[in-house]
Amino acid sequence: MSVGGRGPGVRSDFFVQLYPTLRCNLACGFCFNRGLPPLPDVDPAAFARMLDNLAAAGVATLDLLGGEPTLHPRLGELIAALAARGMRTTLSTNGRGDLALLERLEERFGRGTLRVGVSVNEGEAPADGREARADRAAAAVAGADALASALVKVHVFAPAWEAVVDAMVYAVRSRTQYVNASALFQEIVASNADPERLKGLGPQEQGHPTDRHPPLAHRLEALSVDRERLAAASLVTSPTSPAIALVEDAETIEQGLSAAEQRLIAETS
Repeated sequence: MSVGGRGPGVRSDFFVQLYPTLRCNLACGFCFNRGLPPLPDVDPAAFARMLDNLAAAGVATLDLLGGEPTLHPRLGELIAALAARGMRTTLSTNGRGDLALLERLEERFGRGTLRVGVSVNEGEAPADGREARADRAAAAVAGADALASALVKVHVFAPAWEAVVDAMVYAVRSRTQYVNASALFQEIVASNADPERLKGLGPQEQGHPTDRHPPLAHRLEALSVDRERLAAASLVTSPTSPAIALVEDAETIEQGLSAAEQRLIAETS
């Protein structure tokens, strides 16, 4: 499950990506799903409890991904639970599942609750195709240096979130909780911003719930950035103009999401 936002300053625009099933009827080259062991489908009762927690945190929209969501045998119950709470969902399908079911669900709940999108795999090699085009577009907007340092930071510091999760689990078991888990993440990152962290990064690929990305070295080479300047920028963990400043009332949002995640930990651990 992951959390994102579709617009600054509007709390109801924050959304959660959820994978109701990891089973799929395709084996796309870019998809993480191919190498994962079998995992159980999301249980509707647990799903309903999660929705209550998310609604309390101000989340109004879910993106249902996969796997192929139409393979979930109780997909209709999941959508009904969303509708009962006044929440919205966008569902991504590969178009090879039960499209008649999706048509019935759209007709039953309306597009105000359910929107369906079809994901099309272009069959390109990631390093030469859509990832490279996306990097070029991002570099044109933000600059190659900014994009390159962001890519390095993701590779270097993303694993720190595992320490945050461990801390939250320990806190919940101790009957306490963290007010802002993202602030803890920032503290861990800042205390580990050491040049040694940059060694051996080139061959690494960053994991993602729905995609496989080309190795970092390929992406940095394509951006043609100065390596010394990049190394220095990649270790700046408290920039003067952080991206979070784009989000209005970010602290309140972070606190709500932290509380929701710790409630989920309490219910599932």
